Amino acid sequence: MRVGDSAIALYIQNHFKNLLTSLLLFAIGVFGGSLYCVTMPASETESLRTVFTGAQGLFSVSECLRVFTATFLNYLQLWILLSLCGTCFLGTLLAPVLIGLRGFVCGFCISLFILLFSNRAVAAVALGILPQMLLVLPAMQMLCAGAATHVQTLNGITDRARRRTQFLSYCAYCLLFLIVFAAAALYEGYIGWGWIRRLLS
Repeated sequence: MRVGDSAIALYIQNHFKNLLTSLLLFAIGVFGGSLYCVTMPASETESLRTVFTGAQGLFSVSECLRVFTATFLNYLQLWILLSLCGTCFLGTLLAPVLIGLRGFVCGFCISLFILLFSNRAVAAVALGILPQMLLVLPAMQMLCAGAATHVQTLNGITDRARRRTQFLSYCAYCLLFLIVFAAAALYEGYIGWGWIRRLLS
């Protein structure tokens, strides 16, 4: 086994419970969002169709920037909340819930596309949404696991200098995932939205 493989395996083993919990809550959120979407009144569905159809015509360099900015600010808010979850015990309970809510939004959006555009939505989801989710979901899970580990580690440290060092290490750990969220926002703003517009127009 290669060193990288063993490191990944060790990480999963050490954080298996947190990773599994966050993944299950994300899946439950996706199911809940999908269920909510398909049970919406027809009038609300048509209103969303009108909004989305109007937004499709707004695809230019400036609009790409707007989509990227809105997406990045959304991810930044999520990143801040998940990072702060590592500062107290209650936060470690809240982090998986935040991931579940993100799953709800994802499930709702995907189901809405399929409901409104049928088979065309499959390719749009595969090219416009799935790639960024393959970045965001593991990042959310690892932030969740890191928050729990940080809280547990701090509880076992009484020395102030060591606590400060641990906190700075946790901050550096979280900053790595801000880069991942920025990459996902770049994809959505400049690539993903373009695929969705082309395939669903």
